[in-house]
Amino acid sequence: MERLALKRLIDWNKSKHRKPLMVYGARQVGKTYLIRDLFANRHYKNDYIYLNLKFEDDIRDFINGEGNYVSPTSNAAKIMDHISLRKNKAINEHTLLIFDEIQEAMPAISALKDFKENHPHIPVIASGSLVRIKIARSSGKKGDRKFFYPVGSLTELNLFPMNFEEFLSNANPFLFQKIVASYQNKTPLDPSVHTLALEYLRNYLLVGGLPEDIAIFLETSSLLAARENLIGIYNDYLNDVDLYDVPRGMTLKTRRLFNNIYLEINRPHAEFRPSLFDEGKKTRDYVAPMDLLSLAGVIYRNRRLGEHVTLPLREDEGSNYRIYFHDPAFLALQSGINMADFSAPKNTNMGVFFENYSASELCSYGIELFYWKGKNDSEFEFVVKDNGKSSPST
Repeated sequence: MERLALKRLIDWNKSKHRKPLMVYGARQVGKTYLIRDLFANRHYKNDYIYLNLKFEDDIRDFINGEGNYVSPTSNAAKIMDHISLRKNKAINEHTLLIFDEIQEAMPAISALKDFKENHPHIPVIASGSLVRIKIARSSGKKGDRKFFYPVGSLTELNLFPMNFEEFLSNANPFLFQKIVASYQNKTPLDPSVHTLALEYLRNYLLVGGLPEDIAIFLETSSLLAARENLIGIYNDYLNDVDLYDVPRGMTLKTRRLFNNIYLEINRPHAEFRPSLFDEGKKTRDYVAPMDLLSLAGVIYRNRRLGEHVTLPLREDEGSNYRIYFHDPAFLALQSGINMADFSAPKNTNMGVFFENYSASELCSYGIELFYWKGKNDSEFEFVVKDNGKSSPST
């Protein structure tokens, strides 16, 4: 399957001022597939070294200064020399180095500054599902001299679940091109084509944008097979909370928040209200769990604007939020709605799902989420900056 983000990697690779690239993104959004299977295999063929530091025990221990090694190292030359010996492969300007799950060896993140300053000819890509959380936690630890974040030494790329454009262009490229042509020519779609497009959209809301789920659906044409796989990923996300390295009470709150996203947004004017699922709690009691899930890329926050909207867009001092899943299929799963009823053309109870879909689409294009709420319950669910102006959307 093709990804829109592949062009970003190609452009990065051609840059005369190339820095190490850090790819952020939640679990299962396709970071490894994008970096290794699409980019490295096509543009470096056999001349790349892929390292998953969760499983490369010796290299991880060498960087961390654990096991048989005395002290951690952020020295890029030493790291490359050790990798070269372990992998029996020379590392030069033609060798792409890929550090996956780099949060397992935090000094390797610090080493990216050394790569940028002293070895700029070596192409380096790093990624990790929990890397933002580990960076935030490590940066906040007093007296921790093992980790320094390489400010200004990285190019950053945020990878999101596949949006509807990516889903449809892989599932039915002819239909995708038909829709694009209709949009460009400002001509309406034939009713039968429009009906088919809506069918694909409803399938997308059930299958979601995680590449593994999409691949299963495209191979089997089975929504049930995709749903069974999605349930496993959903549970993996819950289990990941144990890896956030936070106190037990925070872990429980974070799980509780994750499990109640649908409850939070399936109501009119759904500003975040934790008392719905945790009696007596206020928004401030859930700011830290919300921060954790945001850092992990699992949820998106929609921030409320002030009554008088100005540019640049800024959130209201009241810190009111709406929250959405990063992947629309998670919302469909959590709702408990039968898939057959969900996919039925006559199902008109779709507002909350289209709202979450809109949020995930905007975020996939790097657009920050804001909403506006006025008097008498007037509101715009999303307000975006467009050509120097603020544009509302409902």
